[in-house]
Amino acid sequence: MKNFVGLVIGIVLFFGSFCLLWWNEGNSAKKINIANFANKYAIEVNSNIIQRDNDDKLIAANDPAQTSSTFIE
Repeated sequence: MKNFVGLVIGIVLFFGSFCLLWWNEGNSAKKINIANFANKYAIEVNSNIIQRDNDDKLIAANDPAQTSSTFIE
């Protein structure tokens, strides 16, 4: 009986691993698509200067952010 239970658990884990692999690959594909979108449409900005022209746009700041900023309108 113990062997049968072990066999059933092994079969469930075997097929369950395919479900987990499918789910993981789907999440990876979504994250790659998001990164590609950001790479294509993001505007590089200086984080020390806030520009109102960039409101509601996807931006990328690669330099260290500081708390005191200059507003440009």
